Amino acid sequence: MIRLLDGREETRAAAPLRVALLGCGNVGAEVARQLSARSGIVITRVLVRDTARERPVARPRLTDSFDEILASKPEVIIELLGGVEPARSHIETALRRGVHVITANKSIIARHGEALHRLAAAHGAHLLYEAAVGAGVPILAALDQLRGDRITALRGIVNGTCNFILHRMAATGSTLDEALREAQGLGYAEPDPTADLTGRDSAEKLCVLTHRAGWGWIHPDSVVAQGITTITAEDVRHARKQRCVIRLLAEAQRAEDGSASLRVGPCFVPAAHPLARVAGCENAFEIEAELAGCIYVQGPGAGPRFTASAILGDLLSLASTRHDPAPAAHAFPRSEPARRPKAPRRHYIRTDTATTSLDAEALLHSLEQSGLRIDSLELRPDRAVIHTMPVTFDAASDLAESLAGGEADRCLVAPLVE
Repeated sequence: MIRLLDGREETRAAAPLRVALLGCGNVGAEVARQLSARSGIVITRVLVRDTARERPVARPRLTDSFDEILASKPEVIIELLGGVEPARSHIETALRRGVHVITANKSIIARHGEALHRLAAAHGAHLLYEAAVGAGVPILAALDQLRGDRITALRGIVNGTCNFILHRMAATGSTLDEALREAQGLGYAEPDPTADLTGRDSAEKLCVLTHRAGWGWIHPDSVVAQGITTITAEDVRHARKQRCVIRLLAEAQRAEDGSASLRVGPCFVPAAHPLARVAGCENAFEIEAELAGCIYVQGPGAGPRFTASAILGDLLSLASTRHDPAPAAHAFPRSEPARRPKAPRRHYIRTDTATTSLDAEALLHSLEQSGLRIDSLELRPDRAVIHTMPVTFDAASDLAESLAGGEADRCLVAPLVE
């Protein structure tokens, strides 16, 4: 008889659950501490780069060899290395041996999840990754619960680093660089925050979400993704004038024909909207389903303890099912590239280019002739600020690029959340 993580007694096996860890950084160390404090679990080995460094695990259990990890015969491997390689190769090897895998690696799941799921099914192993999106927010579990429904839309704040930066810019009037340095000083941002600031991290997480929503595997490289690198303190002030805040949102819509449009980018969010009140490193998610309607989930989106919570939840699930028959092979919906959003919305456009040659009346007339309606237009010597009436994202982007003389990377195009 053993005692499981939640205190329930399991009588089907006398042996404890054998677990190996790959990585012992901030998250891995927290997971190791939690596992060491629970009965019914044995940490067989922990893969680290430096075995001489002090860890919350007895030194004889530390190793820098993945072969030693496999030789310790774990039933479950928890991958917390980060990055794609060697983590992906280690996961593949474990699954081929029928070893269950738990990971928090959204990049691997977003880019290689389909192949890994097939590999797991072929060898009777489980692949779990609740911690890959939302840290302590059980968003993937919520999507699983809705699999009998039809999920038609997803929207959320999925990157805590960007949310912290945008929240601080609005609260203190700081620039993006100042808010980023504060986030790095507090440990909320990586030394190299490129994946966060460019929206790439959010695009990968959005693809994990849409898969769990039953939409098939969509590659993150096909997702329209804009980050927050062009946002200025003036943009934040413009948002405030509109009684809005700026948030980096991951959005997905599913059409009747099953096609999906995905976008990651800054949005103007009305101050009364729940997403506008998401502060610091929190994550928040809106799910639209045909039967259940709108479901809103919010909670801590980053941090070792919150990520460890999701990992331990997956481990408990495995502890209670590891003696059951192997999981059936997965049925995968046909994968298609993400489409660009087509629904008309109001947009905020700001370009940082000389506008001295532009004539406001002539510009408005030209835009009306092309079917673009403008709510307001402000021309300054060094920039143009436009609030459009409802247009598609493509039309707003084309307008910004035209005004910027083709220098789209100096523009900000932000839809208004209705």
